[in-house]
Amino acid sequence: MPVFLDPAPPEQNGRHECMHRDLKAACAKSLAYDLKAQQRRLYHFVKEYNHTRPHEALGLETPASIHDFSNRPFPERILKFEYGSNMKIMKVYQNGSVRWKSY
Repeated sequence: MPVFLDPAPPEQNGRHECMHRDLKAACAKSLAYDLKAQQRRLYHFVKEYNHTRPHEALGLETPASIHDFSNRPFPERILKFEYGSNMKIMKVYQNGSVRWKSY
């Protein structure tokens, strides 16, 4: 579930900020020789972070040990949605806005 926070206050989302700190220390402080080596560092970090390292916020469990995959199907293609005849279909622009009566 997404959590919506005020823009740019890291103190509101400490766990996420700690993950970024650890990621930066593992992968960005000293860059690898080439892109493939850098990608291997990232894969190693993800594996360690999710499968090896216990997390205090999870009762010293790993995220992979408590994560439960959804059994809901995820379609490759979403079927066309049919709207009722009493509904007006409007275009939503890239910035999330719509025009209503010229506004």
